[in-house]
Amino acid sequence: MFKKLFLALLAMCFTASLYASSERPSVPSGTTQLSDQLMRIEGAAIRVCAFSEKSPASSNTAGYLTIKNDSDKPIELVGVQFAQRVESFSKTIELHTHVMEGHNAKMMPVKSFVIPAKGELKLQPGKDHIMFINVTKPLKIGDTFLLTLTFKKGDQTFTKDAYFAIKSNEDLAKKQCGCCKKKKAA
Repeated sequence: MFKKLFLALLAMCFTASLYASSERPSVPSGTTQLSDQLMRIEGAAIRVCAFSEKSPASSNTAGYLTIKNDSDKPIELVGVQFAQRVESFSKTIELHTHVMEGHNAKMMPVKSFVIPAKGELKLQPGKDHIMFINVTKPLKIGDTFLLTLTFKKGDQTFTKDAYFAIKSNEDLAKKQCGCCKKKKAA
């Protein structure tokens, strides 16, 4: 009886370890979890988007948050990925910014964002943001997803997990600067 129970428990542990190790792309070796004393993440949200099963390649959305760096040195945000054991909802995640080309704003990928020492980085609508490209399933307001953010500080690489809530366009517009609210009211 005990032998069967032991073997069943051993098989479950082995299966769980295989599942955990195969779910997420690997982060660089030597990577450690970033301390809350060095960095705080606030207001992590993902914009709900229209999803079309006929044309999922055209379904994209964006993520926003504020990252506060309490350390004495700048820290770079260099990547975002779905956390272990979390079902992904997009094929690609990139860091994006907006640049002006004449009178037109254009989104383009960037390699990293710098969070200054004792400063903060705001990823927000119409500015720097996280881009989720080729959304693969419908997103519902109120759902949450655990994402792993990868940072560099000097030669060291760190990760920090953050829960992102799916929010409506209206909820996200409330967080924009006052000038954006005035434009909508006019």
